[in-house]
Amino acid sequence: MIATALTVVHKFIRHELFDTSRMIACAGPDDAAAIIEKLDSVVALLETHAEHEEIQFEPLLRNAAPDDADRLTRDHRALHAELDNVHAAARSLDTQHGDARVAALLQLHLDWNRFVGHYLLHIDDEERSMFNAIRESIPAIELIAQGARANDPEGAGKFLEMLCAIVAPVEREAINRG
Repeated sequence: MIATALTVVHKFIRHELFDTSRMIACAGPDDAAAIIEKLDSVVALLETHAEHEEIQFEPLLRNAAPDDADRLTRDHRALHAELDNVHAAARSLDTQHGDARVAALLQLHLDWNRFVGHYLLHIDDEERSMFNAIRESIPAIELIAQGARANDPEGAGKFLEMLCAIVAPVEREAINRG
C-alpha cells in the first residue's frame, strides 16, 4: 500500500478524533464550552471530508465497483446520523449543571468513543478495500499542499505545519514538495 493524499488526510482526521477523545476524557464541568467548540470544528471537518469523498470519489467508485459505492454512501449516512446525535448531546451540555453535567460528560465520552470506533473502521475499510478499484485516481500527497494553498492562502501554512507534525517523514517530504 502506498500513501496518498487520502491516507494522509485520514491520518489528520484520526489525530483530530483522538485529540477530541482525550479532551472529552479529561473534561470537567467548566469545560463544556471548549468541548462544544471542539466538536463543532470536528463535525465540520468530517462533514467536509465526506462531501469531498462523495463528490470526487463516489462517481469513480460507482463505475468501478458499484457495491463499494453503495457501501460508502450507506456508511456515510449512518456515521452522519450517529455524529449528529453525539453533537446534539454535546450542545446540550450548556443546559445542564452540577452533577447532571458531570453525568452528561461521562455519557458523551462513551458515545463519542463509540462513534470514533465506527468511524475508524469505516476509514480503514476505505483504505484497505473500498478505494482499491480507483487507487490510480486518488491524488498524490503533493496535491494536499497545492490544494491548501489554493483554497486558503493565509491559513495553509498553519494547516500544513500541523499536518507535517503527524505524518511519516516520507509523507512530510511529499507535502513540502507540493
